[in-house]
Amino acid sequence: MKGPSAADRAYAAALAASIPDGALASALAVGTARAAAQNQTLGNIRARTASLLPTSAVSVTFATSVGWLANNPTADGGVRMPTWVTIALLGFVIAIGVVTMIVQWPVVWSFDSGTEVYRDAADEAAAQRAAIAKLELVVAKNHARLGFLFTVFEIGVVLLAIETVLVVIGLFLGQT
Repeated sequence: MKGPSAADRAYAAALAASIPDGALASALAVGTARAAAQNQTLGNIRARTASLLPTSAVSVTFATSVGWLANNPTADGGVRMPTWVTIALLGFVIAIGVVTMIVQWPVVWSFDSGTEVYRDAADEAAAQRAAIAKLELVVAKNHARLGFLFTVFEIGVVLLAIETVLVVIGLFLGQT
């Protein structure tokens, strides 16, 4: 992802400059808490996405393990799904695996302002303003990444729902 634009940096600096000196410590604490909450949200979305692939596999294999599906329906007592359903299910499992990998892939992530904001600061207030401005940029950048990852996760959930419906359709089509 590209870095913050000049307009984003100007907005963050103007926001930090507008905070009264007496409120700088509080504003810095709020910014840090927002960034830390985003880091926790990233972990939560990754944990939820990690459950999609095993659930997808269970959705398909459950029908086999309880005898609803079988390779040899006359001997095993189950039904054989149409070939197109089997191929579609394989595609859904692969697609859900790709979704899982996209969300799990390492990202450049920030949850603090970094110590470089203190390098050129004339005093504590200037350092706090620089940290607040940097946190605003970090939160905005993380927010965009989280939005993308949420969308990918939602796609994975929809794929899982369609896959489950496809298993049921395959069972009914296999009985005819």
